[in-house]
Amino acid sequence: QPVDEAKKAKALKDLEPKPVQAGAANDLYLDELLETTQNSLDEATQAAIEALLKVIGRGVGMTRSEIMSKAQLIKSILDAEVDATCFQRFSEARPAVVQIRSGKSEAELKKLGDLMQAKMALWVSTTLMESKKMYTFSGGFQGFAWAAVLIQLAVTASGQGALKFLGQLMCVECPYVLATSEPSERLKKENLVPMGVLYLFASLISNEELPLESAQQLAEQTVGEGAGQVLQAVQIPTISGSPPKQGNNCALFVLTWVEKYCAKVSLVNAKQVLSKGGADKKAALEDLDRGAEGVRILMNICGRIWDPKYHETAGQPNVLGGWKLVDPRMEIRSKILACLEETFFFHPMGEIIQQVQGNGVKEVVGLRKLLTGIGWNPQTMEHGRWMQMVGQERYIDALGMPSGNRNMLDILQDND
Repeated sequence: QPVDEAKKAKALKDLEPKPVQAGAANDLYLDELLETTQNSLDEATQAAIEALLKVIGRGVGMTRSEIMSKAQLIKSILDAEVDATCFQRFSEARPAVVQIRSGKSEAELKKLGDLMQAKMALWVSTTLMESKKMYTFSGGFQGFAWAAVLIQLAVTASGQGALKFLGQLMCVECPYVLATSEPSERLKKENLVPMGVLYLFASLISNEELPLESAQQLAEQTVGEGAGQVLQAVQIPTISGSPPKQGNNCALFVLTWVEKYCAKVSLVNAKQVLSKGGADKKAALEDLDRGAEGVRILMNICGRIWDPKYHETAGQPNVLGGWKLVDPRMEIRSKILACLEETFFFHPMGEIIQQVQGNGVKEVVGLRKLLTGIGWNPQTMEHGRWMQMVGQERYIDALGMPSGNRNMLDILQDND
């Protein structure tokens, strides 16, 4: 039978390597690790990996010792430190590490190390997705606690690798993390799957303790190519007697993300329709409300940029304590607020909200309330206003923002 040259040419073309989009290579490697590499392991090694993940556990305390202990435990697991002293508290840990390393070549150990980083990232994202209680008893937030652990790990090569994989997973599990994404589904309080991931993401990007290199990596993943170059290093205080560490200007990170978020197609189009009184007003309001929902939740968690306790009032240190923030003059905060105001509260949005009586724009109204609260004036702010009662709840609670310690600096300030 004669050869069909056209089919042959097509078959050969299909065998040619396909071009990979920017960033997709890392996603493919993550899939390879969690599927092909994982499935190629013998049952004993797979069981050992699962045993080590169970040792890590699901919860994190909000004290310095608990955070440091958790970070050290994870580092020892990721680096397969057979004789790690922290394994003494977990009888199953050392045998599991020995099993993972047994009979493996250097190349196999390298691959297994990458797999452990990927599994650790998946473990953290799944933990927050399945959390029934997002707040700790001390008023802190589990996202803050996990962020603190991850930041302690980020100074190591294995920890930074795990954080890279976590960034990729967050973009998949919760599209709202991607500044340019157009999610088809709304976020709902009862749906903890995307909410927990978005909470963790907000906890990371609003924390100046995240090392600059890790912050740049996360910005490239969630904002876009070149976003990491915008970020800047800052010196952050440490325990008394230790030299300052380098972190990142988290306010600038949030601004970079917000500016990209507000420029996405659905919001730009919604503003154009509503500004000119277009016929499809209902659809435009839906797009605007969906956009307000994602950014409102993110802004709620970014308390270290807004909370007055981190600033100086009228040139005097606030007696509530706290460390001076990376944006003490609030110049970056003002740009964030201006961007959100221009995107969601352009003319005639005030009239439109009144016309629909808040129906269908609940998140826009909620964002308006939040921006009013976080846009406080340092010259006129009533002392301790955020902790005062408004009706039956504190003002900070009325805004929907978690209180308590937000990172290790807070914990050190409390002399934990």
